[in-house]
Amino acid sequence: MKHLRAIVGILALLSLAAAGNALVLREVFFIAPVLVPLALFGAFGLVWLGLTFTRLVNAYGRGRTFHGLNMVVSSLLFLGICVVGYAFTKHWGTPHDLTKEGRRALAQQTVQVLQALDKDVSVLCLFDKSTSAMGDITKEKTIRFLEQCGRYTPHLQVEVMDPQQELAKVKGLGIEQRLSPQGTVVLRCGARQRVIPLSGVTARLEERDFTNCLINVVRKSEPHIYFLTGHGEREITNTGAKDGGSILAASLAQESNKVDQLLISPTEPKVPADCDLLILAGLQKSDLQPREIQALQEYMDRGGRMLIMLDPWTVVVKGVQQLVPWLAQRFGVIVGEDLVWTPKDKAGPMLYLVKDIGLLGYDVPESEEVRGSFDVTHPVTRGFDMAMSFAGARSITLSTNSKDNVSGTVLLRALPDSWAETDLANWKTPNQDPGELSGRFGVAVAVIAKTDTPSGDSGQTREARLIVVGNSSFANNEQIAVSGNRNFILNSVAWLTENEELIAIRPVGSEPQPLLLTERQQKFVAWLAALGPVQLIAAAGLVVFILRRKYQ
Repeated sequence: MKHLRAIVGILALLSLAAAGNALVLREVFFIAPVLVPLALFGAFGLVWLGLTFTRLVNAYGRGRTFHGLNMVVSSLLFLGICVVGYAFTKHWGTPHDLTKEGRRALAQQTVQVLQALDKDVSVLCLFDKSTSAMGDITKEKTIRFLEQCGRYTPHLQVEVMDPQQELAKVKGLGIEQRLSPQGTVVLRCGARQRVIPLSGVTARLEERDFTNCLINVVRKSEPHIYFLTGHGEREITNTGAKDGGSILAASLAQESNKVDQLLISPTEPKVPADCDLLILAGLQKSDLQPREIQALQEYMDRGGRMLIMLDPWTVVVKGVQQLVPWLAQRFGVIVGEDLVWTPKDKAGPMLYLVKDIGLLGYDVPESEEVRGSFDVTHPVTRGFDMAMSFAGARSITLSTNSKDNVSGTVLLRALPDSWAETDLANWKTPNQDPGELSGRFGVAVAVIAKTDTPSGDSGQTREARLIVVGNSSFANNEQIAVSGNRNFILNSVAWLTENEELIAIRPVGSEPQPLLLTERQQKFVAWLAALGPVQLIAAAGLVVFILRRKYQ
């Protein structure tokens, strides 16, 4: 009786293992390779339970029921482990994305834009049902991403369809020529529409693309941004790594800004009336002329907005400077003719800006207004926690003789042991001299100036806004790739154009390409995750049991 019960129990376990393996590998329940061993398991299991129950009844009279009861409980637990393991792996078709991408939270800007939605946005996902394995991954990840976005707003209406079966609707959208084999996402809000053709490279809907398109469809207007030209500025049409500004222009356009260049006419110097922001990205060849300064003055007097970036190596003939004196006289912005130098760790002219300067080895007290290199009271840098780097910077400070109609904030500050070297002829071998700025002085400031220009029908007057940065190369095509640099300049533009809902840490780029498995490989991974370890442990236990029985 004892040996018979052990043999029947082993046969029951083997039948269960065979049924489980067949189910995982074939992924179909109602087939003979699954049902036959499962039926054998039921039969052998019932026989084993009957023999075990008989043994318990016989052992009860002798007071030895604990060992038999333990065997029954262990067997049931083993069966439960198998069932739970397989259910967790399949979960009846529900995916579990445990990759870095699946566990990543949405970027701060994406959340802010979603939470600020006050109108319905339709998101139409077009995926061909006869797509490839990569296309299936793209579709699955896109739907999960949009479900994550839907947690922050009730105004996101998502619909998934097959473009081959909805040809009339696709033609009505006018996107036949933009359909992608990997899938296409269309965002619509009122009469505005944006299309995102997906790529098979990253197998996902890029958060950055989605957020930019969402901004585009919900914004009522597109701020018109002009880049000043004619003085050796960094041009937006230049694609060069160090001299070009094409990536900055593209980033601004992605956030629903209209970007153009402006050459102020010497005969009729003026800034266009539709200019929402004027950017001056460095002066490499010449200073502005007096009539150009007059045009800027008139523009700012009517509530204009400017972003001025000036490099420390800009050479301007003494006695004919126009821009720097105007900034000091009109806005109290002092642009130093110097180069910020940091001796610590031989950083030299490189200036690193971080929120926690303790990580760089500095032990200095912080304040409620300043954390590391950033001001925490101004909207541009309030929540800023990303590192920035300037390949050379000049000091930008605020005059102590402030005007009644002007208020300013130092946005970025140098490191504690920095100083502003004024001997630019010997900048490679600097020596700190008495009177030179030192410590945590400014390298970027923001200024607000009151004007007499009415602001619509509100009864208020429009304020002029200005940001001056002591470096322009941080926004070139090469250095704007530094996330802190890109976010700072885009946050600055958002504040200057009064679109402060866009001030945030923006989503980053693409994820690595996913690993594609064949159908056989997928089944093997599922088997290894659900049944492999359990069966190996059971086999090891069986071997130990047999050896102990043999040599006892």
